[in-house]
Amino acid sequence: MVNKIGIKEPIAEWCLSKSKKYCLWIANQIVNVQSLLSLEMNLENDYKLVQFGNQIDRILDWKKEVQNINLNEYNFSLALKEADKFHKSLFVPNNNGLKNTNVVLDCGDYKWVQLITPNDCKEEGNTMGHCIGNSSHSQRISSGGSIAFSLRDKYNRPHLTIEAHSVRKDIFEFKGNSNHQPKPEYLEHFVKLNEKYNFSEITDGTRMCFENNIKAVEDITKVNSTFFSFDFQLKLGLLPFAEGESYMEQINITTQKDILIPDNISIYNSISIATTEKVTLGENLLIGGNLTLQVAPSNLKIKDNIGVGGNLFLGSKLSKHKDINKISCFGEISESLFIRI
Repeated sequence: MVNKIGIKEPIAEWCLSKSKKYCLWIANQIVNVQSLLSLEMNLENDYKLVQFGNQIDRILDWKKEVQNINLNEYNFSLALKEADKFHKSLFVPNNNGLKNTNVVLDCGDYKWVQLITPNDCKEEGNTMGHCIGNSSHSQRISSGGSIAFSLRDKYNRPHLTIEAHSVRKDIFEFKGNSNHQPKPEYLEHFVKLNEKYNFSEITDGTRMCFENNIKAVEDITKVNSTFFSFDFQLKLGLLPFAEGESYMEQINITTQKDILIPDNISIYNSISIATTEKVTLGENLLIGGNLTLQVAPSNLKIKDNIGVGGNLFLGSKLSKHKDINKISCFGEISESLFIRI
């Protein structure tokens, strides 16, 4: 691409990052489109390149979804026109639908649309009743400093808006209508978007909505085990790691799933576990505060060398559990405060 087409090496690498299969076609479009000839090497902040990259993504998505298309038979303008026509066709015609049809992921009845221009952000903010349309957001998004997406139904109506840093990929806006927490049923669609863009984490407080969709948490942690914090996974009874530490003041695990706390876990404050399912306390478990167990005796497995710095509160009949003495408690032991499971 550098020697034969005559583009700069960073731009050639950028073309390759977009598509190994179609990198030559993309490079030729840069040469053919006059407004792109002045592209500089500052790939992250060049607005023309950001805009062009979004358009290339739309063309590649169209090529992927529609069979028997030979891109070499299309110039950039014609390919983009056909791609726009295809993406717009994914929505049911509706006078109340938004104009933005920049579909980046088709999830059936729902689609993920990318917010690119200030107008995209404005109509999203006005419809959803949140601040994505403000100038600080729209300027950052349109310049490529961040990337933003909207989950739309088949009528192109938005239901969930996210914004993430372009480089770090951490999501700092994760909003439902009027800044409310997104509905749990929308999170399965976010799982699919995350598979495509590989976000690093959600720092927005509305991430707590994932407490109501544990399957989405499980699916995401299969791809990225650090996406949710150790404490958040621990709270949900999800422990897909060998060891770790928690400094939360109080952890309450109430999930109706088997709970396996692995070996070598340190929890420096208090933890409460209440479930009708099986519970396993791993070897060398260290709890700095209180340990509360409300579980049927037949469902509790206790491994060796467990230390509790505070009090041990036990559900009905747990004080007679055959392995209860494996728990070294430095406070008081009581079972009188708990109902029978």
